[in-house]
Amino acid sequence: DVMGVIFNVLASILLVLNIVFYIVHHYECVSVLGFESLTDFKLLYLPLFMLCNDNATMLLCFLPFLTLMSIAMRKRKIKLWSLVNMSMCVLSIIFSYSRGAYFSMFFFFLITFVLIFLFRREQLKRMMFILLMSMLPAICVVFLSQPIRTSVETTVSLFKTESQRRSFNSRVERLKNVSSDAVLFGKGDGNYFISNLKSKTEYDTLVSASSNNMALQLWEERGIVGYAFVVSIAILLGGMVLKNIRRGNICALLMVAGILALILRELSFASMTRISSVFFLCVVMLFLSSVYHKRENEKV
Repeated sequence: DVMGVIFNVLASILLVLNIVFYIVHHYECVSVLGFESLTDFKLLYLPLFMLCNDNATMLLCFLPFLTLMSIAMRKRKIKLWSLVNMSMCVLSIIFSYSRGAYFSMFFFFLITFVLIFLFRREQLKRMMFILLMSMLPAICVVFLSQPIRTSVETTVSLFKTESQRRSFNSRVERLKNVSSDAVLFGKGDGNYFISNLKSKTEYDTLVSASSNNMALQLWEERGIVGYAFVVSIAILLGGMVLKNIRRGNICALLMVAGILALILRELSFASMTRISSVFFLCVVMLFLSSVYHKRENEKV
């Protein structure tokens, strides 16, 4: 419970700051400037002085930990506190207006439901309650606020705006023009911008050192050797993770759901190699999902 309190204190501070940043941004963009869609000023929204996409990825990594504490902590007050933080986390992700973050968040909820249904069915009702209550505040805010609702509708649309069409076409073109140079070892860490420059298309307006696809970035920077190393690590950890999943360990189930959601997120916007907090939380999820836990010792 001590670790739960420490994590909840840190999460509460970060999440409250996220919401405060959003309120200020909302006031400036809608009330002062008079614009209806907040997605038009997405680049101006820098919660915790981070790109909103990077911030959304970090918040996505919070979800498995907050879900675990909402169901596994001994004290009811800590469970309730974790659930409140989880609700603020979902709301903050909604405020990012990132389509990839939305899909990854709901993918986490879906995978969590499936894993609990398959391996810990006795916890299914409790988990459904936690997931529904965590989404309820966000649903209420979206339906009650017309500017937020309009912005969310724009975000989940695929080709509603010119920016969305350019973004989609740019990603497709970059995948078609994957570099074949330095296939064995890649171009080296941090050199994704070289391939970005060479494969720049008519849909790109800037050349960025960051990738919108972790798999593409790994190929360009590390090549076949890098892919082989990552696959080897995945196979090594996968055996230990599968054992914990089959045992029905609640911690492993939630961490696996978080890892899969993060992988989906990294395929639409890569943050892990640039944002240390995302990388750290990913390593912790991998550790907790692979370490051995005796189910009979779980306090749920």
